[in-house]
Amino acid sequence: MKNTNASPIIFGWDFQINAAIILFLENIKEVKSIRVEGMTEDIEITLNNGRSIYSQSKAVERENDYTNVLKKLKEAIITLDAACKQVNCEKII
Repeated sequence: MKNTNASPIIFGWDFQINAAIILFLENIKEVKSIRVEGMTEDIEITLNNGRSIYSQSKAVERENDYTNVLKKLKEAIITLDAACKQVNCEKII
C-alpha cells in the first residue's frame, strides 16, 4: 500500500514559510514583496530598489537523520550559484 502520510511535506512547507517570515522581518524596511517557491529559489524577496534576495530553505525533519543532507546542500548551492548571476541579485542566502 502506498504511503499517503503528508507529514514530511507539511514539515518542509512550514519550515520554508517560517524562514520566509524571518527573512521578511530582517529586511522589512526594504521589502516590496516576498514569494515562497518562486521561479528561481525557495524564497524570493523583491526589494524596493527592484533587486532581489534569493534564498534556499532546507530542514531535517527527524533528529539525527542526515541521509540526504549533502545531496540537498549540493543542489541548493548549484541553484544559488545560478541565482546570484541574475542581473537583479542583491544577495543570496
